Amino acid sequence: MENKTRFEPKNKSEWFVLDSPLGEPDIDYIEEDYWIERVAKVNGEIVWFGQGTNWVCTPEGQWTVLGEDETVEPTKTYYNEDGTVSGHDYPEGRSIFIPCEMPIYEKLYRGEGRL
Repeated sequence: MENKTRFEPKNKSEWFVLDSPLGEPDIDYIEEDYWIERVAKVNGEIVWFGQGTNWVCTPEGQWTVLGEDETVEPTKTYYNEDGTVSGHDYPEGRSIFIPCEMPIYEKLYRGEGRL
């Protein structure tokens, strides 16, 4: 009988529970606990998935935050009955990664930050 067991590297996912969203002060937070996930990928990337924000660190150590290109025009606008704008549709490619500092969650994870 042939042994087909293989040991392959996998992405490592860790979940953390905090009292509040330390790195996301602009989100509407009403929950009792704030959950955030850290994924260390086999390619060397580190990704933090917050409830309103996502951060990515390249294998070279450059941190970015997922944002929106404000120069992209909407493809469709939706209106309420009273004529006010209720929302927009945008083309693909509006989401961009913007260089940023290391998020507080990674600093705490590494023991470099304080609450």
